[in-house]
Amino acid sequence: MHVGKRLATYILMAQHTTTVLAVVSMLFCFSLMWKGIKLTKEGQKQTALSAARQRLMEVERINSLITERFEQEDIPEEPLLRARHYINVPPRSFCDDRDFVVVVHSRLNDLETRSNWRRTYGSFQAMYRFALVFVVGRASTIEEKASLGSEVNIHEDILEVDFNDTYRNLTLKNIAALRYVLVACPEVPTVLKMDDDVAWNMEKAAKLANFTAATNKIHCSLHTNIPASRDTKQKWHVTYEEWSENVFPPYCYGLAYTIPRQGIIRVLQALQTQKFLWIDDIFVTGVLARHSAVSHVNVDEQYDYYPMQSVPIWKNSYTFALIQKCNIEYFFLIANSHLFIHKMTAAEDTLKSERI
Repeated sequence: MHVGKRLATYILMAQHTTTVLAVVSMLFCFSLMWKGIKLTKEGQKQTALSAARQRLMEVERINSLITERFEQEDIPEEPLLRARHYINVPPRSFCDDRDFVVVVHSRLNDLETRSNWRRTYGSFQAMYRFALVFVVGRASTIEEKASLGSEVNIHEDILEVDFNDTYRNLTLKNIAALRYVLVACPEVPTVLKMDDDVAWNMEKAAKLANFTAATNKIHCSLHTNIPASRDTKQKWHVTYEEWSENVFPPYCYGLAYTIPRQGIIRVLQALQTQKFLWIDDIFVTGVLARHSAVSHVNVDEQYDYYPMQSVPIWKNSYTFALIQKCNIEYFFLIANSHLFIHKMTAAEDTLKSERI
């Protein structure tokens, strides 16, 4: 009888001990898990802080290089054309092992278009050896700063410069991008400047960029003998104060053009004595090119201004096309169909071999 009671007591004690041990074990595991979560969050926080510090250091480095190169001597007489402060820049390695930099003029708040570019052309930077950067003006509101800051953290392909992001500041955007590439990418021989409503064949553009570097001339769709419009109803009208001549010098259509490194150096040197003109294509590839004796090569046959009318032949004939932004992905596929045809052919060959 006593033995039975003792046994029952031992069993109850064992069950109680097991329960306590289970609870202690559970609490211990929870404690370890919580510490792991805290350590993970702390690690993520430290990583984010480290990345932020690196970005800040790169911004400071670029601004220092810009000051050293463009503010110590050869300072433009026109205040608007003097070097601007850079707020955000890509990482130091962004143009390493690249043959050309694709500079895209982008509106500050047009995240959707930049996202479409990244999903399409941005995915092939390594294959075609180019670096992609979007140039924007200053984010001013809290919402703009938060949105652009998040974009910078994720994609690291934004060049933000200290001026208002307006249409009339496109010249500032263009010059700021050229100055940046000159100091940040000393080994890159060519810049491909593009608007963001352009479809382009990456293989042909890469060949054009390499050819531009070899010939040391601007390659573009060249406009000549274009009269200066004084009609205020016209989008690109200019006053006599802005442009006193009746005809513009030969200039590139801003849709897309390639400019070699030596050409960039020379047109930027020509800034010293030139008066600001807000139409960036005319100013950079026309006015500055004329004063710096940088010549053009007209490759107008590589441009399509009405792609919807020529889709069947577009992929075989053109390098660049003016499109609507909503059609970026569609025309990316058309312009670069050779990539996907090769993949489809390879997939078909694989299926055939598996059947055999």
